[in-house]
Amino acid sequence: MYAIRDLSYFLGRERVKGRAYVIQPFQAVDAVQKQYLAVATRLGIKSYRYVILFMRLAMKVQKQAAASRGNVKSAIKAGLFSNRWYTLSVWEDRASMLAFLREEPHATAIRNMAKWGRPDSTFVEFTPANPDVTWAEAKHQLEKPTFTYGQSGRT
Repeated sequence: MYAIRDLSYFLGRERVKGRAYVIQPFQAVDAVQKQYLAVATRLGIKSYRYVILFMRLAMKVQKQAAASRGNVKSAIKAGLFSNRWYTLSVWEDRASMLAFLREEPHATAIRNMAKWGRPDSTFVEFTPANPDVTWAEAKHQLEKPTFTYGQSGRT
């Protein structure tokens, strides 16, 4: 594609009689890449007696996330035999994610993790290249967690 530029603007009217035009190719403009915020968690449950309670609450939180403003995607992956659970959510922005954290039932889930969660439970926030984050990528990011419950004194 080509752009037609009026040279009289650049050269001044006194230097150009009439209108002077030059045809030049358009320069590629990098599209502004939208940045997303991804959050992954690895949650260990202390005892199997909490698993049913945790599962019920996790399903409510999953529904909350799916309906939340700014949520691009969210998922839960259960490890029944290892008693380890993974969550993954992608957000349009940090403000949307923080609003989700403060709302019920997620606020209750955070409080219950103090009682139910193992100290090696972690979460990580990261900026993915695109919103199609895979479980493999999320687990890789969890190797460098943003927060580990056992390191903060929370158990």
